[in-house]
Amino acid sequence: MRYIHLSIIACLLFLSTGLEAQTNREESIIIHLNKPIYTSGENIWYKLYFPNSFKAHNLALKLALVNEEGESLSEHYLKTDNQTFAKGYFKVPYEAPSAHYHFVILGTNKSDQEKVKISDIFIPIYNDLGGAENYTSLSQVPTALNSDQSDLLVDLKLDTDSWNRRDQVAATVSVTDQQGRPVAASLSISIKDVNLLEMASQAATSIHRIPLKSANVAESLAEDIYINGIITSQDGVPWQSSILAVYSPTEQQFFYTKSNAAGRFALKLPNLQGDRMIQFLDYQRTDLQVTLDDNIELASSPLKTAKSDISKYLAWSQMRKKIYQLYNSLEDPLTRLAPSVQALAFESDQQFVMAHYEKFDDLSIFFNEIVTPFKLRQKGKRGYVARMFNPAQQIRTFYKGSPLFIVDGKLSRDANFIYNIPIEKIDTIDLFFESMLLKTRFGPIGNSGIVVIKTSLAELDLPAEEAANIFQIRGLQYASNNDPALELSSSQPHIGPQLFWTSSAQTDAQGNYPFSFTQSDDLGNFLIEISVQDENGQRTILTHSYTINQ
Repeated sequence: MRYIHLSIIACLLFLSTGLEAQTNREESIIIHLNKPIYTSGENIWYKLYFPNSFKAHNLALKLALVNEEGESLSEHYLKTDNQTFAKGYFKVPYEAPSAHYHFVILGTNKSDQEKVKISDIFIPIYNDLGGAENYTSLSQVPTALNSDQSDLLVDLKLDTDSWNRRDQVAATVSVTDQQGRPVAASLSISIKDVNLLEMASQAATSIHRIPLKSANVAESLAEDIYINGIITSQDGVPWQSSILAVYSPTEQQFFYTKSNAAGRFALKLPNLQGDRMIQFLDYQRTDLQVTLDDNIELASSPLKTAKSDISKYLAWSQMRKKIYQLYNSLEDPLTRLAPSVQALAFESDQQFVMAHYEKFDDLSIFFNEIVTPFKLRQKGKRGYVARMFNPAQQIRTFYKGSPLFIVDGKLSRDANFIYNIPIEKIDTIDLFFESMLLKTRFGPIGNSGIVVIKTSLAELDLPAEEAANIFQIRGLQYASNNDPALELSSSQPHIGPQLFWTSSAQTDAQGNYPFSFTQSDDLGNFLIEISVQDENGQRTILTHSYTINQ
């Protein structure tokens, strides 16, 4: 997915270091990250807080981590589920180069199904797997939190006034209204090593406030997942497609859309979870090129500023990776919970298990020898052509045009490609030719019949024009552990910028949320950041700083 850059002016953040509460004034989205900067292989954990106007909607939002060239490193969708908060993560690729990356939140406009940018913040990411002395420092993008009227009162109670390294610390967050009555609220909590993070970042804070451009934004956004893009000829001329088919082999299902005169399309998908391979195929032509494109303008990256201790921070990050590897563990564990997938299953009109037949030289001979509605024949300079017979009593003639082939989950209309598949590598062939069932099973793309071929080929050499329209997409994010918890042995060092993170916190009937954390082995200054939002969309940000001297 590609994006366009647009210059903006960055806002500033100033958070004091004592125990304090701050609240926002205008309708906005709060993005709470677990920390302000990241390195190779780490997880970017986030929690989003929406205004109360989102509560009546189950919006489909797209979240993407995009580099300075407009290329998406990671992306997924989430549904707001009629809530005013959502949570998730990005996995930073180990090969990602050092740069400012955009954390983009997109919605889909109800009226034209085009993407709408809701927010765009910058996240500095460093690749720490090379020589740390070669890095250019990236400035942290300041965040913005303005004050506003709120009835929420938030208190942080710690079980001790002071503690030392490796101590287990118990704490409770309490949320009440002005009259002291308990409030049901959603929270996220981050505890960070300030001294360590400020080697590479301007501040240890990691809460961003994004003002919305207009009121009631949620009213204009769609609740369905849409994939956007453009379809053109091979020389770049937009193509207006009346029927653009998309096949998901995971579900064994076709989806349909169309493109306008500018070639743009919006493909509506069900609530698919996780990664999917999908393939586009126009009803009329196979020589077309699809490009996935959200058509969103991105902000220009902020200026890079020198940070004298960046090399030391990255060297220590490398060292931590080696230490965790030595103990066969991870600094930031992630457990993904894969959902079950229900694939459509249709019984074919005729099936051939190739092992049940004597060996034939090629498919053309096989289908000429075997009585079947499908024929594959050579026709002059065009090479091979394929046709499917319609056996309906009132018709009994060949369908117009070539049947559609689905070979190991990939689409093709190229009969020459089918002929050249080594027959000894073909396991089964399923034919679908009953006219009354073709449309209900497959939609208009199956009007000339369907041939499903399964092979034992290690790699399928699909024709280039058809292979170019295969894409890997990500639907709704897999469920995860969400709140990574370190499990350290007594001999394993407890070091690193992140001491604690949770995005799943919810106050109980008394308005309390108890939690505990283990203090790291480092001395110095530490920061507790807590984001709170109640059921009516009122928010408060609580920060608390403390120092470990021994």
